[in-house]
Order: sequence, then C-alpha cells, then structure tokens
Amino acid sequence: MPATSETRSWDAITTSTLEASMGTMRDNIIKGNPMLAYMESKGRILLLDGGLRIKADLMYGKNSTVKAQGAYDLLDTLPQEGITAAFFDWKTVNGTLVISRKERRQNSGKAAMFNLIDAKRQQLEMSFREEVSRQLILGDGSDVGDLEIEGLALAVEVAATSAYGGITPTGTSAWWKNGTEATAYSFAANGLDLIRPLRRVASRSDIFSATDLILCDGTLYDAFEAEHVLHLQFAVSGKQNKSMFDLGIENFTYKGATVMEDPQLDSTGYIYGLNTEFIKFAVDKESNFVILPAVTPSDQLATVAPMTLMANIATNNRRKQWVKSGGSA
Repeated sequence: MPATSETRSWDAITTSTLEASMGTMRDNIIKGNPMLAYMESKGRILLLDGGLRIKADLMYGKNSTVKAQGAYDLLDTLPQEGITAAFFDWKTVNGTLVISRKERRQNSGKAAMFNLIDAKRQQLEMSFREEVSRQLILGDGSDVGDLEIEGLALAVEVAATSAYGGITPTGTSAWWKNGTEATAYSFAANGLDLIRPLRRVASRSDIFSATDLILCDGTLYDAFEAEHVLHLQFAVSGKQNKSMFDLGIENFTYKGATVMEDPQLDSTGYIYGLNTEFIKFAVDKESNFVILPAVTPSDQLATVAPMTLMANIATNNRRKQWVKSGGSA
C-alpha cells in the first residue's frame, strides 16, 4: 500500500509541537511461526558445518539370517543389504536491509523518534522468518526454479508418491512412504477416529516413539479443542509452554503431542502429525539467519546488509510422519 498521506495546516501549535509517538514499531502483518518455534524450543534444529548435501542414513530391511536352528545346522552367512541413504539439497533464502545516507541523516539527532535502522532490521528479521515458515509448511521445493525449501508439502506428502531425498516411495521403496489419509470428513463427526490410526501406525517401532507435534488448520484446531475439550491436556507450565505463550502461540496436548494452529495451513483442511525426533530443520551453522557485513557500493549512497539462511527439512524416518487432508469443522 502507499505511504500514509494527510493534509494539515501549519499553524503555530502544529509548527512548534512534536507528534506523540507510541514508541517501538509494531508488526501488523507477520503471522506466527509455530513449527519453527517448536523445533527451536525442543532442540530440533540440526546445525551442520557445510557439506555438499544433507545426508540421512536409513535402514529399510531386516537381517534375514535371524532364524531358529538346530544344534548342528549351518549358520546363514548370506550378505545383507537393507541400508541406504537419502540426500537433501541445501536451499538458500536471502533478504536485504537497505538504507540510504539521506535516510540515516534524516533519522539522526533529536529528530529521531525511533531508530530507523533497528526498525528496518526488525522488519527484515520478521519477514524472513515468515517466509521461511511459509516454505517449511507449504513448500514442496519446486517453486522459484526448484530453489525453495522442501517443506511438509513434500516431506509429509498427501499423495505420498513423489521422490523425496532421492527415493521414490513406491514398489520396493514403499517403506519410505509417510502416513496419509485423504477422505473428506467433519472433525466434529469423526476427526479423532481418523487421526488415531494414523498416530498409532506412525508410533510403531522397536522402541516406542510417538507423534509429538500436531499442526492444524485454524478451523480444525478450534474443532479439535471444542469437540474433545474434556479429554485434552492444556499445557500451562514448563519452559517450552511459557516460550510458546510468550510468542502468542496457543497449544494443548493430545496423547502427549503438542497441538498447535499454524496460520500457514488456514483454509487447507490439513492436519500434520510429526515425530520431530526423526524430522529436523537442518541449518548450516554459518548461515543461520545471519546478517552479513553491510556494504556501500562505490556508485551509490545507500548501504546494503544481506541476511541469509542455508537450510532444508531432512528426515531419516518418513513413516513416523503423517498427514490428514480433506477436513472441515
């Protein structure tokens, strides 16, 4: 939108009086970032030191030599396979803080009601996190010439048929398929009945490890809370829940999983169930939302400070993740 405009008469009081300011600039557009905030609070950000790609080691087959045998039976020494790797490309998100010398001078001394550079930096950081949050939830890695983060739209895909990490989850590689259920439904009528089996199957392993984060479309979050309020555990204490509260993120728990609304999912009808022990936000430790040194080009009186992130979603157990689509209240 254009800058705010006004018409005023410069009489004695207007000319001689500074305007009253509410102080710090306040955000009026940026959405919350629940998934990113949760992963940060749970230590699910995987800091790596560069590398060509992100590599996840996978075990997909059992050892077939394990069997009952007689006292003098020959041991089965058949060489075993069942171990492979998935690879995830680094994705880069950039932004810039730009300010002219004229703006710096106009915003200096007694005339400055707030620090314009600090405000621009805050605007950049908030916008950056908003865009990264969008890509984490809605990105499938195909936009902007395949440069965007491969977010949940691919990592926990509704169709569950696309190649991810270099592996296509069909045929003999069906073990790489995430849980998915796409039947249209009303949450009030049978929402939990459809979620329970997805969560149960995703929890199977030699060591029990269940879904710990459920992200909902806002309408489904309200329905989830309203329909089964007596059976929910509202998180009101603890370091993680206080940090979520401080960020303005409402949450409750269902069978031990934190349930949150994610604004990026609004009007999608999606509910994601994640086991964040096996899905991480992998970040290059030298490119972790970092603002690089400011540069003033030789032919301009403007200063540019780039901000960059080099990261991607990576998982080493896709079967632990699930998605339910087609939902309404």
